[in-house]
Amino acid sequence: MHFYQRIELDNGKEKFVLKTTHRQPFTAQIEVTMNFSNDDTPSTTEFTIHGLLKEHSDLFKKGNQIDYYAGFFNADFSEHLIRHVVHGTITTIQPRKNDSGDWQLSFTMQDGEKYDKLKPIKVKTSKKIRQVASQKSLESKISAYNSKTNKAFNYWRDTHPHASDKEVKQKRAQATKKKKQARTQLSSSWNKQRKYLVNHKKYQVKTAYKALSFKPGTKGSTIIKKIAKLAGIKIQTVKLVYDRKYLKGYTAKKKPLACIKEIAADCNTTVYWKHGFLQVQDFVKQKKLDYVATSTTGLLDPPEYQEDSDVGKSWQLNLLFNPDISSGSVFQVKHESLSGWMIALSGSSTISTGSTSITSVVVQPFDEYKKKQQKSISKKKKSDKAAKAKKDKADREKAKEKRSKRSKGGKK
Repeated sequence: MHFYQRIELDNGKEKFVLKTTHRQPFTAQIEVTMNFSNDDTPSTTEFTIHGLLKEHSDLFKKGNQIDYYAGFFNADFSEHLIRHVVHGTITTIQPRKNDSGDWQLSFTMQDGEKYDKLKPIKVKTSKKIRQVASQKSLESKISAYNSKTNKAFNYWRDTHPHASDKEVKQKRAQATKKKKQARTQLSSSWNKQRKYLVNHKKYQVKTAYKALSFKPGTKGSTIIKKIAKLAGIKIQTVKLVYDRKYLKGYTAKKKPLACIKEIAADCNTTVYWKHGFLQVQDFVKQKKLDYVATSTTGLLDPPEYQEDSDVGKSWQLNLLFNPDISSGSVFQVKHESLSGWMIALSGSSTISTGSTSITSVVVQPFDEYKKKQQKSISKKKKSDKAAKAKKDKADREKAKEKRSKRSKGGKK
């Protein structure tokens, strides 16, 4: 079997491809150390390229995009295992140097894209505001006139202490008549004014920006996809373990990636980077690899139990480099000290000139991982069910109270 590597560099203007098969004319030497985990922070990959011409070295610059492929093939290429292993951008690069006649270029790349600095999403909203002051109510105008008339009557009575009862009665009757006439006149003029204002409304459009929000009952997957689309975050897969509904809705006040992580955590789903692409999905439902790690298929050392692991029972495996194994990969192990289906939690792959290419990976029994996850899901579902029952009860009581108020109002 022969080892295959390919680097594709994209600087936005042109693409450069460097391929090595350890056979003429593709004999460049590429050393790589790749890291992977189920963490929501992008991992890093380190490259050292030997024998690269200066004109080609000068193409590699900070910020350029890198895609790396690796694997094995046989003599006539009729059998091969070559995969796209990592995607990302160059974060640091060292000046090209000469080590005893060997020109070397070293750089580090971050898997995936940088999304942590994106600002919270603000949605543009428009509202019409009346420029003309609102019309005073008819009742307020009638009340003002009645008050003025009553005041005038009281003043007359106070300044005519010797007036007879008949004169006072006549004066009061006059005041009452004036108030009735005024009500009719004021009603007529108020209606005319109202008609005029309705036909001559003047508005000013006021623009405001508010945090993106979702209505009650929206599913977590809908929220994640909407946030990712508006923020320009590329997610390769969105498959939630428990696609919970947000009974009270959701407001995306935090940064986009922080919101996505928060929603995913609520839905018992891991956010991680695989081969340089962001994933929001359930490890348990991933397609199992058609690979069995044994001493004859690439298991280089006996499985080593991890005593200080904070994820439960786990083992470290040292395997012959396998481009298919990364975060969340599920495969079989057959060894006298460990046997069964395993899930990859974290690890690294090292490809070095003159040495065996190795993938070291920390695994956990697949069934144990599923049980732990299911227990957490059941607990959350129970909590959500109780919260929904409480909300439904409150809604019923509120509706009952409204019906009661309408019923009492009708009887009056």
